[in-house]
Amino acid sequence: MQPRLPPTQPSAEEMAFRQGEGTSPPNLQLVIAHAPEIARLQLELNRAATAGMSSRQKELIILVAGLQTQNEYCWGHHVPLAVAAGISEAEIRAIRRGDYSSFQPEEHALLRFTAAVVSQQVTDELWAQISKKRTHEELVKVVMLTSFYCMMGTLRSALNVPQDAGFGGFELPLS
Repeated sequence: MQPRLPPTQPSAEEMAFRQGEGTSPPNLQLVIAHAPEIARLQLELNRAATAGMSSRQKELIILVAGLQTQNEYCWGHHVPLAVAAGISEAEIRAIRRGDYSSFQPEEHALLRFTAAVVSQQVTDELWAQISKKRTHEELVKVVMLTSFYCMMGTLRSALNVPQDAGFGGFELPLS
């Protein structure tokens, strides 16, 4: 895959953030860095959308959004994070198959809702189910995080950003 834009230097804020988590900016961030204000704001949006959300819930949403948008880049980056968040490889494989039946009812509803947000087919029944135990703020955050990863997949595809070294795609998890 030939990238449509070369990587560029990310902002000092991005570098500090990555250094704090012990990582380096992925290829997608190195391309988004061509628009520094957008790069800064998209990081803020991601942080705001996930604030107060458990790592497990966040990664469940991201995996479904990545799968539903056929974003192998996202999937490959988030499978290891999902495992670290306590999502088993069997659960990840189930998500990959679109089978949410092994999840507890609340997570099952979240997974179905996330897929429905991506396809823009949220029914009143699904809305009623997902909104029972969530505040309005939490509901907006779930939709925003889902939409954020749809946007990131669109960026990755349009800009032809290659997967980072050491990350796979939809073949994960391997075991």
